[in-house]
Amino acid sequence: MACLPGHMQVNAQTTRMDSSPDQKRFNDALARVEIESFLTQVSGILDWMRSHSIASILVDPPYVDAVADANHYSALVRGLRKVAQRQNNPLVLR
Repeated sequence: MACLPGHMQVNAQTTRMDSSPDQKRFNDALARVEIESFLTQVSGILDWMRSHSIASILVDPPYVDAVADANHYSALVRGLRKVAQRQNNPLVLR
């Protein structure tokens, strides 16, 4: 696991998309994330990765029950799409 700017971590291992405890914590965190701050951190990480010649792909977050506020989820997805477009970074849509 590598620590990148903004205290976000990247795990190079395969991630399971099931209801593991880690996935539940991720879903809970997504439901409470401050969108602008999160998007600023993602953008900064993409800048850092590009400056170190590291390729990246963004993936839309899964919609889960923990994301109870559909407006919050939609704003997060729209924001990630804007970041990907601005950064000319590939984005996997779900």
